[in-house]
Amino acid sequence: MNENTKRLLTIVVAVLTMTAGTFGLTSKEAKADGLYCGYWVLGLIEAKYLQKGGLGGPLGCPTSNELSNPGSTGKRSEFGNRGIVYWKNYAPAAHPVWGVILISWGQVGYEAGIFRYPINDEYIAEYSNGQPIFQQNFECGYIRAFNVFSTRFYTCV
Repeated sequence: MNENTKRLLTIVVAVLTMTAGTFGLTSKEAKADGLYCGYWVLGLIEAKYLQKGGLGGPLGCPTSNELSNPGSTGKRSEFGNRGIVYWKNYAPAAHPVWGVILISWGQVGYEAGIFRYPINDEYIAEYSNGQPIFQQNFECGYIRAFNVFSTRFYTCV
């Protein structure tokens, strides 16, 4: 295969992956070595993205290439208003943050704020009147979400 053919194939794959979500293709159909909808999702962030369902999951198409966080403390991939997947340098896994918990965490500075990085995925902590209360733990506390409300508990001094 000559260089022009390789270049043309690369362009075709990029265009197809950028439009894959529009046509309802699955993550397997749209994936090309970490390229989803025209954006790179890599390493442990990609592993978590795929674990959560890839293009067919709650995060859908990425809206950024993998980005370095302020202070070069880790990486993230953004998925529009659906969420962000964060990885802290040397951590064994990446974790998505979304919904009310993401909004609440963002209000206090995301990973550069008082809570720092997420240390697990969101989970149901308990039920109140039959409704789930979601919780996500961070290096310095946790945030709970119930419907459209959240509470924050800071534990670092």
